[in-house]
Amino acid sequence: MASDDPTARLSAVLAESEYRDLADRLAEVAVDLRDRSGMDQRTMFTLFNRALSAADEDDDLVRDALEVVIDRISGWCEPHRRIFPEP
Repeated sequence: MASDDPTARLSAVLAESEYRDLADRLAEVAVDLRDRSGMDQRTMFTLFNRALSAADEDDDLVRDALEVVIDRISGWCEPHRRIFPEP
């Protein structure tokens, strides 16, 4: 069963040793937080930015994946990839 703590859920995905499709898995967490937990865009943006700030500066794979998802949360991506639809 997945934890209800958003920070713990994000940390669990980031801690996995296999990084294949990490951005897609992080995006799935974001969509679930939006749909199941009702997390708003600003709170989610803050959560993922905190994870980015805490990420190892030398771990480009994790940092790149987080940046991709942050772009999807903020809407700075292709319209069909947005986590939150435009109003």
